[in-house]
Amino acid sequence: MTSLDIEYMYCCMDKNLLLKNTDNANEVKAMLNDFGNKLKKKVDKELPNLSSEELNAISTLLNEHSLVISKIDKGNTVVVMNKFDYLVKAKEILDDKRAFKNLNHNITDKRENEFIKFLLQLKKNKMINPEEYKLMRPDTGSRTPEVYFLV
Repeated sequence: MTSLDIEYMYCCMDKNLLLKNTDNANEVKAMLNDFGNKLKKKVDKELPNLSSEELNAISTLLNEHSLVISKIDKGNTVVVMNKFDYLVKAKEILDDKRAFKNLNHNITDKRENEFIKFLLQLKKNKMINPEEYKLMRPDTGSRTPEVYFLV
């Protein structure tokens, strides 16, 4: 974006009386805000915040198959772990019978159907109205839960 582009934008707004008409002030603010956001995204995309050495180090780590690289659940932190230790800890977590139960089949669809029947019964008994039913009822199939670890 050059100063000529900004001057052109200014001329277009002035020509269309956007700068003189106070009724359009919010529209102009929105346009300028949108322009600023788009420019920031473009700059962020084109100007990396890492040096070439840092990018090479990350590339090397990504290609190392004995490591697990994971983002921590909260915050912008990334951890690098030994893959074997990671898998041992994950198995230890899954083997905890107080927290997890091994199932022979997927019960997601069955539970969703039971929940829908329960909601229909509430609606039939006028304990919830049709709008509440519509809000609570899942309208697309439920997804089978997946485990992921932050060890």
